[in-house]
Formats: sequence, C-alpha cells, structure tokens
Amino acid sequence: MKDVKRAKKIRQQVDKDDRINRKEAAYFAGMLQKLNIENDADLDRMSVFAEELDAHIHYGKIDLKPLFDYVVEKIADYEVSMEEKPGEELIDGFDVLSFLMDQHRHHLKDLSDVAPASVISEILHRKRRLNKGLIERLSAKYLVSPAVFFNPPRTK
Repeated sequence: MKDVKRAKKIRQQVDKDDRINRKEAAYFAGMLQKLNIENDADLDRMSVFAEELDAHIHYGKIDLKPLFDYVVEKIADYEVSMEEKPGEELIDGFDVLSFLMDQHRHHLKDLSDVAPASVISEILHRKRRLNKGLIERLSAKYLVSPAVFFNPPRTK
C-alpha cells in the first residue's frame, strides 16, 4: 500500500513538471551519499531507491536513467559478492573424514579399528558428533593432525 501511495505521489508530481524539482534533487543527492551497500539493510534501502527511480523514469523523467542503471549495478555487485562461491564453503570434521575415506578408498568396514561401522555411518550422516577418542584414533589412522577434525559443524 505504501508503494502505491508513493507511486501515485510521484505520478502527480511528474504531471506538474517533467523535470526534477529541488526537493527531488536534494533527496537524490542524499541517497547518492549512501550508495555503499555493506549489509542487507543497505540492500533494502537501495532496492527501494531503485524502485523510486524506476517510477520516476516510467512517468517521464528519463534523465534519471543513468542513475537508475548505476544503482542497479551496485545492487547486483553486492548480491554477487554475497553469493557462496565454490571452494569457499566451510569444511568441518565430517567433511574431512569423508574426504580421507575417499582418498584412501576406505569403506565403513575399513574403519572397524576406529569405531563400529554403525558409528562411522552416523558420523558421516551427521547424526553423531565426533568425540575426542574418535578424533584421536582417526588422526592416528590417517596420519593427520587432530585439529583438522575440530572445525565447527556446518548446518544443512
């Protein structure tokens, strides 16, 4: 409802004059000082600003098109920077165990000296956490530091 009222107000203002008035110019100048998008609140603010610019352009103020394009580009840049990139996801002890098993071509039965197959299966399916004893035995078996298993578990 708020957006409809704002669009109606913009349309009425545009009907009076197809150029930007002083009040609009001051508003746009203020928004230009806040163009950095560093968090989701900034993203929301700039998205609203882009919608307002789009409404102005739609109702005839085409001189705002370059500013609109710039704001949209800033929004897109922020969204791309926030996407999870391959290889940057967090790796935890479960992932390390799975990786080591793959590298050594081990199956559940190959870890019977560390823990029963059912326990290893529960760990790999994130139904059971790695405990100190398991970590010590796994690090001895695979000749790795116990520290590789201590990253916090990621949530699925």
